[in-house]
Amino acid sequence: MVRKLSSYARQNNTKKALWELDNILRTIYILDFIDDVELRQSVQKALNRGEAYHRFRRAVSFINGGKFKVQTETEQQVWNDCARLIANAVIYYNTALLSKVYEQKVAAGDLDAIAFIQGCRQWRGST
Repeated sequence: MVRKLSSYARQNNTKKALWELDNILRTIYILDFIDDVELRQSVQKALNRGEAYHRFRRAVSFINGGKFKVQTETEQQVWNDCARLIANAVIYYNTALLSKVYEQKVAAGDLDAIAFIQGCRQWRGST
C-alpha cells in the first residue's frame, strides 16, 4: 500500500487523507500525553530503560582501552552483534535470578521484599 501511494502524484487525495489521519492521531496522543501523568511516567520509564541498556551495552563493548580495532564493516557488525549478545545474556541471567528470588519471596509471603523487587517507590521498609 505504501509503495502504491508513493508512486502516485504528490497531490493524491488518498495520500492527503492518510497524512491528515496521522496528524489527528498524533494530536490525540500529544493531548493524552499532556493530560495523563501515568502515560508521561510510562514514557519516561521506557526512555530511561532504553538509555540504561545503551550505557550497559557500551560498557560491555569497552575493551582495548576504548579503541575500536576492526578493519572492515563486517568485523564491525560482528563486534556489535557480539556486544549485543553478551549484554542480552547478562540481562537474561539477572532476570532469571531475580525471578527465582521473587518466587521464593512470594512463597514465603515477604511483602516488603516483593514490593522492593517490583520496584515500588513506597514500600513499608522505607518509611
